[in-house]
Amino acid sequence: MTDTSNSASTAAYRIHEDARLEARNTFGIAATAPMLIEVNDSAALPELFGYAMLRDGPVLVLGGGSNLLFAGDPQGVVLALTAQRIAIIEDDGETAVVRADAGVSWHDLVLWTLGHRLCGLENLALIPGTVGAAPIQNIGAYGVEVRDCIHAVDAFDRRGGSMIQLDNDACAFAYRDSLFKRDPEHYVVTAVEFVLSRTPALKLDYAGIGDELQAMGIDTPRASQVAEAVIRIRQRKLPDPNVLGNAGSFFKNPIVAFDVAEALLAQHPSMPVFRVKPGSESPFS
Repeated sequence: MTDTSNSASTAAYRIHEDARLEARNTFGIAATAPMLIEVNDSAALPELFGYAMLRDGPVLVLGGGSNLLFAGDPQGVVLALTAQRIAIIEDDGETAVVRADAGVSWHDLVLWTLGHRLCGLENLALIPGTVGAAPIQNIGAYGVEVRDCIHAVDAFDRRGGSMIQLDNDACAFAYRDSLFKRDPEHYVVTAVEFVLSRTPALKLDYAGIGDELQAMGIDTPRASQVAEAVIRIRQRKLPDPNVLGNAGSFFKNPIVAFDVAEALLAQHPSMPVFRVKPGSESPFS
């Protein structure tokens, strides 16, 4: 719970003054925001950004706090989108479009989709953070990137002062990158739509997943079992942030010329190598 000295609220948002932030970053670093605004209804964003404190001052949009390291107290307003809605908005029986608010925990969304027999996000289980942060970083793990499943991203255009929707192409996704990351003060992501299938197209060839499934005694896995394997691997590799503060697993695979990769493989035959798809920066394509 946020520790505040003063607060005010409406149905759409809640304003806290002198808000403590140690529970809002996975390292648990103590910091205090002069003002924290929790937004439960993104329709309030045009109103909020009409105020000088947001329009003219620095604004930190805070998700799960897993990509954040406080070196001191933030100097401006901290904005947290807190809406928690998840819904299937289109469904033809084979594929479905799922819409999730930015404030939803990413791992909770993965479990929700699996519980509704929808496949596509299972390799991305247990990544810390929120749905709203996922397209910004174009999160990826175990051979899958979130852009593979994104249908559209809803956002508030801070410069235009309006709510917009960008389709997958307009998001300009690249390896751990996107339009939102390259221009961080332009958009506030408010919700994400995903296209998911009821027919599994499981990606099992990334190093470690097959071995983990074998250790679990599973030869023909379901999507939920792939997620369980990913969770088991991640829990072995990384401490629980509730016990020991950390930012999860964060790195970028180096992209090198083919002859360099071959030379490295000659010296290190067990080194994992992934071919980059022509026209893409992603080694997972």
